[in-house]
Amino acid sequence: MNVSAAEIREIEWERIEPPIWWEAIQDFIVADGCCDNGLRAHMVMGHSAPGRIVRNALVVGLEDHPGARYSQKLSHLSAALS
Repeated sequence: MNVSAAEIREIEWERIEPPIWWEAIQDFIVADGCCDNGLRAHMVMGHSAPGRIVRNALVVGLEDHPGARYSQKLSHLSAALS
């Protein structure tokens, strides 16, 4: 599935506090979002190759998108909510 940089900029990310270790990619997920086409998206701490899909989720690097938009709401994956 192809997702453009413009589509990624439109994602409103929900922070994950504390970040979650994702064994499949050996990195921490710091935010969670959803593309307009319904594809789940996870933002990781470092860099990610453009268009990388792992386990049906787009993987986006925090360092690749410094101007990302964040929601005031924390992700449902946050431990702070439990």
